[in-house]
Amino acid sequence: MATTDSTLNIADPGSKTGSRSRPKSTMDIQSSMKGIMSKVRETYSEESPLKKQQRILADWSANWDSAISESFGDESSELKSKKEEIIDVSPKAEAGDQIFVKKDSLPLREGGVDYTGIENITDLIKRSEGLRLKAYGDIKQTSIGYGSKGKPGEVITEEEANRRLANDIKSARNTVIKANERHGYEWNSNQIDALTSFVHNLGPTSFNKLIDNGTRGNEEILEYLPQYNKAALGKGGELVELKGLTERRKQEVKIFTQGYGS
Repeated sequence: MATTDSTLNIADPGSKTGSRSRPKSTMDIQSSMKGIMSKVRETYSEESPLKKQQRILADWSANWDSAISESFGDESSELKSKKEEIIDVSPKAEAGDQIFVKKDSLPLREGGVDYTGIENITDLIKRSEGLRLKAYGDIKQTSIGYGSKGKPGEVITEEEANRRLANDIKSARNTVIKANERHGYEWNSNQIDALTSFVHNLGPTSFNKLIDNGTRGNEEILEYLPQYNKAALGKGGELVELKGLTERRKQEVKIFTQGYGS
């Protein structure tokens, strides 16, 4: 969730006339949200810790929009813009599932990426991730740029996004190269690129599971790789297949077996 810009005085956003009430302050917003969370906790205090957390999240999600609207009240154009920024990454309930809904598309979730003409690992990841210069709530972290780790409320330039991506790719590639040397796979550059994309997306732990700590051959790796196309976005942490992940896994398999431009 994006945080309020400290340079924006939301307690005194600008000139107001008449008897209309002024927008509430940051303290009012925090108090409103705390009040909702407190009521939810009291309601489910007798349930198991895990079940209680899941229900708290569900109720928090259901009350999110109304809490934001009530907290901001009668806003100026500046406050309206800030509210839209916050709601942009708010969790919403849809068809019984807890998912993140964003006004801007996220290719890894929604799919529809055109992978035509990609020539290298940077192209692949940029197409897969899409560019977001404002930090957004990702599945397990706050992300920014081309899927890099970010901080809530952070805003960066495209140049900075490219710099972070280069560092991320270097780190992911090193993970793959070390496994290649340690386990004697003899992967070529295309195969290393395909697995680097996988590590960039899911991390070293999932990569070690994919190769089963070096005990799986290439054919088994290719068999299991497409199965990593789900995320814990369902109600109660259930795994949900994401079209964007399915498409990315297909591209990784293609690059692993055929290379680029084929």
